[in-house]
Formats: sequence, C-alpha cells, structure tokens
Amino acid sequence: MTYSPLKPVPRLRLFLLIWLTGMLGAVSVAVLMLPRIGMEVTLPAPLWLITLASVLQSGLLVALATWAGVALAPKVGLRAPLFEAAAMRRPKPHRGLV
Repeated sequence: MTYSPLKPVPRLRLFLLIWLTGMLGAVSVAVLMLPRIGMEVTLPAPLWLITLASVLQSGLLVALATWAGVALAPKVGLRAPLFEAAAMRRPKPHRGLV
C-alpha cells in the first residue's frame, strides 16, 4: 500500500528531528566512553578537546547520513512514520508501522 499524505512532510524539520536523535547517541558515547579510555592511556591532547572533536566529527557524519536518508527514502518507498508525524506536528499514527 502506497502512502500519500495530504501535505508533504517538511524535509528540513524531518532532517532536524532525526539528526538530533542521532546526536543524542553520539554525544552520549563521547561523554561516557572517552573519559574511560583517557584513564587507560596517555592522551595526545586534553580530554575536552578530544571530546569536542569526537562530537563534531560524529555530528557531521550523522548529518550526512540523515541528509541521504531524508533525500533518498521517499524514492525507494521508505518512511519514518513517528518522525514524520512529529515533523508535521500531528498525533502519532495509530495504525501499525507497516
């Protein structure tokens, strides 16, 4: 069954929602794991600088992957119903995710 919403999903808002969700994981890993690694080995730079670089690098990679997903998913029939509902500021879908 093909999904055809009445209004198109705002792609920028959809991108930002998915990117922020991905960044939540990237920041969590950087903040929780890097100090543990820093205790085991001698770091070549201050821990705050390595954490900042890690978060920035992860942010860029998550942004590229999110952009590709938002741009290419409709062409192959993939959707993210919960994120689309949030991007359009409507209640979450009540039917199955399929």
